[in-house]
Formats: sequence, structure tokens, C-alpha cells
Amino acid sequence: MLEKEKVKQVPKLITLSAKALYKSDPIQFFTFYKNKELPIAIEDTYVNEPLQKMVQKQEEVYLKKIAKRKEKVDYKATNLEKNCFFRNCTALTMTSLGGGIHLGVYYILRASGASFSTTLTFLSTIPATLVVAACFSPCANYLFAKAVAQCTTPGVTDNVIDLHQIVIESSSVSFSKPPTPKESWDSKNSDKDEILEEHENASNFNM
Repeated sequence: MLEKEKVKQVPKLITLSAKALYKSDPIQFFTFYKNKELPIAIEDTYVNEPLQKMVQKQEEVYLKKIAKRKEKVDYKATNLEKNCFFRNCTALTMTSLGGGIHLGVYYILRASGASFSTTLTFLSTIPATLVVAACFSPCANYLFAKAVAQCTTPGVTDNVIDLHQIVIESSSVSFSKPPTPKESWDSKNSDKDEILEEHENASNFNM
């Protein structure tokens, strides 16, 4: 019984291979994963979990971009709201809108057969409508400014995340090997040779 339990506890060869390949060369692992069907245990441990972390990281980047865009929109809207020319344009727009609605209602009353005294009384109240519209212009000022800021600020693009490319980029950074002592020595010697060559060329030129 003990020997059977020990045999069951020994990990499978494919699990050990996947673990070694994932640690040594994740690019090759994901290339292998795209071309082969792996067991669920290996897929959950070495594929789904890292991919989920990558997706979460990209979501955080996307949310940061949205927050940054929101700050830009609020900054532009605040500056527009404080601008005197924009305020005057908003007040003019609101009074024009109120007057247009008032005249539209007046022509509707005339078309519906209302009495002359009623239509004349309604038409005489147009200054009150203009004043009310002008009073509401400060409330509409920020809404117009926010709308203009939203339209003039570029939105955050919904780019498709290439997870395989992210794996390649991350692994190229994390698995980059430092230069060996021999490579460092060769580079230093090459630098010295270049300096000596430049010095010889300069001396020949002076002669």
C-alpha cells in the first residue's frame, strides 16, 4: 500500500516538463501551448493564471487611461466655464433657445384656432421667457462646457490585447542575461582598439 501511494505522489513527466519549460523559456511554452492540447491541470497552473494576471494588468492600464482622460475633460470644462466669452455665448444661446420655443408655441396657438387676445397675451410675455432663459444660462454653462470638453478630448481606444506579444515582451525583459566576464572583456578590448585606431588616424593626419 505504501509503495502504491508513493507511486501516485510522483508527478507526471509532462507536468515536470511543463514546469521546467515555463521557467526556462515562457515564449516556447506558449508557442507549444498554441499548437498542442495540454491537460487541464497544467493549463490552469501555467496558462490561465498568468494570462489572468496579464489581463488584470491591462485592465489597470485601461482604467488609468480613462481616469487621466476624465481629469483632462474636467480641466478643460473648468477653464471654459470661467471664460467670459464662453459665458456670453451660453447666455445668448439660452435666450435664443427660449425665444425660439416661445415663438414656436405662439404659432402653434395660432394654427390651433386660439383667440386673438390669447395669442397676443402669450406673445407679450416673450420678455419674461428671455429673462428666465438667461437666468438658467449659468446652470447650462457647465453642461455646455463639459460637452465641448468631451468632444474635443480624444477617447480611450478599445485595443485588442495581444497576450502572446505581451508574454514575448515581458519575458525578453525579465529573462535578459547579463554579459559574461568574457563578453565584458571583449567589449573593453574592442573599445580600446577603436580608441587606438582613432589616435593613429589623427597622428597620421597631423603628419
